[in-house]
Amino acid sequence: MKNYRSAAIFDVDGTIVKGFIIVELPKHLANKGMFDKKISSGIENLFQKFILKKVNAKIVAQRMPILF
Repeated sequence: MKNYRSAAIFDVDGTIVKGFIIVELPKHLANKGMFDKKISSGIENLFQKFILKKVNAKIVAQRMPILF
């Protein structure tokens, strides 16, 4: 595994990434070997549960920081 660096990315209007950057950016970085694939999968799974209404926004807000 490579050494990781911190970054803060703000894409409020979707000009950098179309879709949900909190899901898409980790997935892209994981595919490039720059982010842990297990963490990326966890993020994507939690988001899918939200889309399918299996968890609410409060649960996502509580769990997402733990995944990162």
